[in-house]
Amino acid sequence: MTRQWLSLARPLASVALPWILLGCGVESPEQRPAQMELETEEVGLAPDAELSTELDERAKALGPAIAGVLPSDFPADLPLFAPSSLIDFGGTPDGRRYVELDTTSSCGEVARRLSSELAAAGWRRTSSAQAGGGVYRKAQRQAVIRWLDRLPGCGIRVEY
Repeated sequence: MTRQWLSLARPLASVALPWILLGCGVESPEQRPAQMELETEEVGLAPDAELSTELDERAKALGPAIAGVLPSDFPADLPLFAPSSLIDFGGTPDGRRYVELDTTSSCGEVARRLSSELAAAGWRRTSSAQAGGGVYRKAQRQAVIRWLDRLPGCGIRVEY
């Protein structure tokens, strides 16, 4: 008898057990806890909402020709190619500083115009850079300027 009962109980349990377990998890709407109301609070403006860069000399726009804000130590008499966008700046391992610009102009256009503008500002080319560009000097200062094809435009790195 026990064997017969077990042989019937196993299939019955395999069908009934999932339905029993499924039914245990269902609650009627009356059994569910009521939804809590969330409290809201009106807040004022953020502490920095009134801040402005209007009086910050370093944040002065360079006109519509160059997008970005140059580092405060960038030499005022070192021409930059325009139109361009400042994409990076920082320091080199040997202690120099640099800025990187991107432009949609060709590197040939960058070379022609920037070489002319550097000469007009008193920067004298002392040697050529391998990738395109050169080493320029003015008094006791030196700037290394390189341009690299970044089709459809040109990337410009200025170390000072």
